[in-house]
Amino acid sequence: MPKLSDLSFREYVGRPLVVSHTLTRETIAGLVEHLQADPSSQLTPGEAARVVDRWDYEAEASLAWPRVDHDEGILLTFLCPCRVTAGEITVESDYDLYSTHGLAINLPAAAHALDCELIAVLDWDELPEHLKDQTRWMAEMSEDAPGVLAAREDERLDPWREANYPDVVQTLLFTQPGIEPAPLWVRVERPATELGDQLDQQPHWVATVAQTPDGGCAAQEGDEVLVGIACNEAGAPLGLYALLQQEISADDYDPEYDRAEGGDLSLSIGSRYYREGMDTSDEEDHDHRIECFRLAEHFYQLSADLGNAQAMCNLGYIYAFGRLGADDQALAATCYKRAADLGHAEAAYKYADQLRYGRGVERDTEQAYFYYEMAYQRAQGESEHPATWGSAALRLADCCEHGVGCREDIDRARDLYLEAESGLQQVVQEEPWYGKQLARAREGAARLAAQ
Repeated sequence: MPKLSDLSFREYVGRPLVVSHTLTRETIAGLVEHLQADPSSQLTPGEAARVVDRWDYEAEASLAWPRVDHDEGILLTFLCPCRVTAGEITVESDYDLYSTHGLAINLPAAAHALDCELIAVLDWDELPEHLKDQTRWMAEMSEDAPGVLAAREDERLDPWREANYPDVVQTLLFTQPGIEPAPLWVRVERPATELGDQLDQQPHWVATVAQTPDGGCAAQEGDEVLVGIACNEAGAPLGLYALLQQEISADDYDPEYDRAEGGDLSLSIGSRYYREGMDTSDEEDHDHRIECFRLAEHFYQLSADLGNAQAMCNLGYIYAFGRLGADDQALAATCYKRAADLGHAEAAYKYADQLRYGRGVERDTEQAYFYYEMAYQRAQGESEHPATWGSAALRLADCCEHGVGCREDIDRARDLYLEAESGLQQVVQEEPWYGKQLARAREGAARLAAQ
């Protein structure tokens, strides 16, 4: 039987699997203990004991649902135990912890979840109805709203989720004292833990406005807001509040704080000016555009000097695309390589591009392939944007198809094109500039499908 780690994830993702991994009493007891430690938990001691006993620990296999999480990579969500007797599989659906107690046990690839053996791929239509309901929800969560997954780890957001759109929550936007708060519907993107000192309440997240009421709202669709949970004096949650993001600037720079945070503050300030430069057309105000990019370069350099790999990568973009005037491909390659050698996946495939086409460095296809592979492997195992592993997979697929820096490998190229399509498809609606790469991935997959 093959291990999941030996297969392309497109061979099994989004389908119910029977795998050799089994849960232990200690695993479920640890989950229950963690839940009981949460002040908002509704789990009584009696229910906790029933949860721990609600699994067949003698079963030799488990039914699991695989999905892609852009923060955790590939996850296996364990649904219920399975018995395998003389080649026949019995799904013990009565032990389903999610339907009975609302608990989901997720094991990420980084925790060796993919080291288990694949016993069988089941037909989704033949699953019991309550398991179909559960897997349908997980499939929609994974495919339609990957950005909200990090926030979904905190079940305290559930009471405010929209039933028909599980990635959307309703909140009230507060702007100034004395002004009535406006209702907002937002998509929670990621935890905003780095802003903890700026807010009175925890937890809080960065969210994007999905819908506003008609007229009179200070926020617009697509704006970023900070979302938190308002509580009464007893600590009971009352509802969600939203605050407009305050634009960070050069005046907010604190060298001591930046040093302690590994350059994250200067990275944020640099990113603010880079965005402003990109939003200003050359015809509209050339001088302001260049000044924004100079400020971005300055703060990215401060961050890079503190060892921040993302800032190094961002400097590469400034020089590669000539944001300050003429491009400097050699300096861009230097920046990309510094970040890549620190394990930064996006920088690794950008540096590989420089090597493959001889931009700013001597052309070296074998080294290019090495860095494409590094980018792909790194992006699979880290908290990377889907576009990162999608872009890396696309480039690696092209190398494998045409034998660039490696032996020709059509089977792997086909799998990689499919992976690239999966990653790029997740982001193209919000970031349409990935459309050309997505089209290349689809063309590659179609081209090799018959081979």
